[in-house]
Amino acid sequence: MEPGVIHFLDRLGAPFLFLEERIVTVTTPEIRKFTNALPKILFVVEGRILHRFDEGRAEKLQAGYILFNQGAFQQTYLPVSPPRASRVRVLRLTFTPDRDSEFAREILAGLPQKGVAPCPLTQWVAGMRRELQSPRPDSRQRIHALARTALIDAARALESGPIEAATDRSEQLCDAISHHLDQHLASPLTLADVARAVDRSEEHIARVFRQRRNRTIFAELQRLRVERARYLLLCSRLSMTSIARECGFSTPALFSRTFRVQTGMSPTECAAEYR
Repeated sequence: MEPGVIHFLDRLGAPFLFLEERIVTVTTPEIRKFTNALPKILFVVEGRILHRFDEGRAEKLQAGYILFNQGAFQQTYLPVSPPRASRVRVLRLTFTPDRDSEFAREILAGLPQKGVAPCPLTQWVAGMRRELQSPRPDSRQRIHALARTALIDAARALESGPIEAATDRSEQLCDAISHHLDQHLASPLTLADVARAVDRSEEHIARVFRQRRNRTIFAELQRLRVERARYLLLCSRLSMTSIARECGFSTPALFSRTFRVQTGMSPTECAAEYR
């Protein structure tokens, strides 16, 4: 694993030690293990990589996911498609070891000790990156406030309980379907394509997915495409045409129409609101 630090801020004030934005690249399929006793949370901004705690199953880390690590847990990073390299950009927020504030104790107690979870915080990520690059003298105070807000939002999003691996076969199938969709957002996917990828019939995957996720596979595909587009709007310099193509929309007009239906604003309005 080859980390490259882009930004570094220390002494943010309790309960934080520092915030980093870094690019992490895994270049080989070899197992690479790390142990760091400091509690931290990683917000994934872009890219994909595989991550494993201790000897558990590998879980994907991608844009819109959070990696929780509040203890001295052994971690392993792997490329998504060996032998090709995999790369992610993350914002890593590290806490003081003793968590010496009431805020830290209350909020961190509501977050998993370790695990990976989808928890999109696009507004927070955009604001944090903006402040990291800002020369203004009050940026450090703004970053501290944004970091506290991000923790509160993450705790609220995960109020349903700790992260657990799916054990139900139907849930595992739904996870496999969502994973395939996410890996092929730019492709003109059909139900037959997805069925072949998970080795099930079209009728079976359509029925199971709707029962377990309360939406169709096509609706899930559109949701993932719009969520990916939102991140690109906030965290990249790509043109609207490029973002539409990257996220699987055949025309910019279709992209704009679908984005507005799902978010209540146009892509241009979304990009302007948080800049």
